[in-house]
Amino acid sequence: MSGFKFTVTMDPPGGAVKRLNEMAARAGADKRAPMKLVAAQQMRSLAKTFREEGQETDWEKSGRAAMKGGKTLTLTRRLYRSIQFRVTGDRLEIGTSDKRARLLWHGGTVRPKRAKALAIPVDERINRAPREYENTFLLKTPAGKSVGIIMQKIGKRKLKPLFVLRKQVTIPGWKYIEVTAADREHHKKKLGEFYTGEK
Repeated sequence: MSGFKFTVTMDPPGGAVKRLNEMAARAGADKRAPMKLVAAQQMRSLAKTFREEGQETDWEKSGRAAMKGGKTLTLTRRLYRSIQFRVTGDRLEIGTSDKRARLLWHGGTVRPKRAKALAIPVDERINRAPREYENTFLLKTPAGKSVGIIMQKIGKRKLKPLFVLRKQVTIPGWKYIEVTAADREHHKKKLGEFYTGEK
């Protein structure tokens, strides 16, 4: 989980975590059990965030979702599937190795490093570089001016747009991992039940 990581900790006042873990140990419980309860809720919350496109923070529609419909960040579910949960003592680490994760969270402006323009796939399922596609050409006007679209010729008559060329792209950023007020209330209730044995 070296790409992007969040940490959730149990942090009651006065060294309560240590005392609670000692209580759990004396009862024969796994010291990681409390944070496993937290992890289970955060996994459910993560699924809801992607399903509803944000909970406490509403997501701005991505360009693809705005033009073609559907939901933001969910067409291939690559980001969602990459997110992992790991419990270590009183810490829950939530992270992903997806290289896009930090940019998709914070947002920002993307510019080409070496090329003259960015090649933006018209569909998230297009996951290769333009040079890896055969029979491609740059769409031009009758006067010979580029309109900034890379097309692919399929067979004798069919044409398919693959990429739109842009000098730069600004991404708004989406808070796809949230610890909501509802999550915190759930954690408080379940942890109380765990340590007291009362429901």
